[in-house]
Amino acid sequence: MATPRKPVPFTGNSPLAPLMAQLVQQKRACGYRYDEYVWSLRRFDTYLYHRGLQRVELPKAMFSPWLAKQAHETSKTQHGRVNLVRQLALYMQRLGLPADLPDPRSEVPDFTQKISPHSLRHTKGMHLLQSGVSLEIIRDFLGHVNVKTTQIYARANLEMKRRALEQVAGDSPSPSLPPWQQSKSLLDWLRSL
Repeated sequence: MATPRKPVPFTGNSPLAPLMAQLVQQKRACGYRYDEYVWSLRRFDTYLYHRGLQRVELPKAMFSPWLAKQAHETSKTQHGRVNLVRQLALYMQRLGLPADLPDPRSEVPDFTQKISPHSLRHTKGMHLLQSGVSLEIIRDFLGHVNVKTTQIYARANLEMKRRALEQVAGDSPSPSLPPWQQSKSLLDWLRSL
């Protein structure tokens, strides 16, 4: 059985790095893995450090260029970056620190996904499922009467499939297989062609 991966630690250099580390710690305490966000927060921290952020604040003029759409990315990727900065800004505001809030609709005008209470509810259900929370607890959280209703939310994504395969597969047999050059029968067969 594969061992679970250790969480990616957060390190940074900007004045906001300690707050980012606290946000990551808080998300993980709620059951989120948050590894992909750690990588993005590191990039954002490096960006803020190189832009010369000196105080514990998050002004729009500082983060807007980082949120601008890059030529190589989709609007969904950009939207993920906007949400990351938005979560950090909301966290800072809860702590009473100055932080401007990016608006996803104005920062990513190409992002046309409809946001409704149902989509937020579905997203929360999927996040809980991806964090390893059981369907029964998710059912109670979402207020479903029957766990069969909750299973609709349990569509496995690629990350969940990868983790499941790692758990079932254990150690892969491929390291013990000899390289193709060492297989005499294979080399004989190839020479016969």
